[in-house]
Amino acid sequence: MKLFHATPDVESVCRAGLKTRKEIKSHSLGGGPDDLVSFTTSEDWAVTIAKDLQTAARIANEEVTPQNICLYLDKQDATLDMQESPCNLWRKIEQGITKEKGMAAANTKILFESPENLAEIIEMAKKGYLQKYDSNWYERLRLSEADKLKTWREKYPSRHVIRAKSIEEDPNMSYTYVESTPEEIGGILFDIYRKVYLPLRQESGGRRDPHFFATQARNFKGIEPENVGIVEVEGFLPFPLSTAKEMDAVSLHEMLHYRGGKFVLDPGIDFASGMDEIRLASDRFHKLKVRKDLLQK
Repeated sequence: MKLFHATPDVESVCRAGLKTRKEIKSHSLGGGPDDLVSFTTSEDWAVTIAKDLQTAARIANEEVTPQNICLYLDKQDATLDMQESPCNLWRKIEQGITKEKGMAAANTKILFESPENLAEIIEMAKKGYLQKYDSNWYERLRLSEADKLKTWREKYPSRHVIRAKSIEEDPNMSYTYVESTPEEIGGILFDIYRKVYLPLRQESGGRRDPHFFATQARNFKGIEPENVGIVEVEGFLPFPLSTAKEMDAVSLHEMLHYRGGKFVLDPGIDFASGMDEIRLASDRFHKLKVRKDLLQK
């Protein structure tokens, strides 16, 4: 059956074939076993992943910044089914206006404490500053504001430091803003993109969130967006995919691992939730073909 794989390095795939994360010591989306290669049966899903890999690379390489990301998203992400433009979604994040429910709202609260705090982070990132939390605030309760600020400047001697909130203002929010490098700002921009914007895009009728799990902006440093591509392969499954899609997780597990009444550990195949992702060992697929046409749609 036809399967598709979005790769950040199509040239390497053409030279040496598809490799597992364990073999190349790297990963893009994160998640899943290190000794299998991830595929999807959907061309559209592969295109979504590839386009978002391109954006991740552009953020990591400082091509997309807090200053230009809004207009960039309008060019990269706009689809006919979206309830509002990608740029408008980003503007709402910048203004601290997010939905009360959903993954975007939950991630905003978990990672950035509140929509208002996230809006402040973006505003300051545009000026070149990032929040640094005072993890030892309880040791410095009796210090004056001048002494606290001096402590931060000693920690970052080559950077400009601005105190934002003191422990007297909010016991749970003692932090300052420190002048930051473009690479550091790209790191926080990537986190906002993957954890707030992408789920918000999906909730607004746009392309689905590919869920960048255990990955960071630095994983995409040096990746050329033009080298992101989609590979089509012929995959081998022990049963029809249509049969597997009709099963619940328990039944699918039994079909995968119980054969002839005995438990058989098959390390060569794995399914992600919802049947969107099929993970195969290297000996379970062949006939690699680069599909340049899919990213030109």
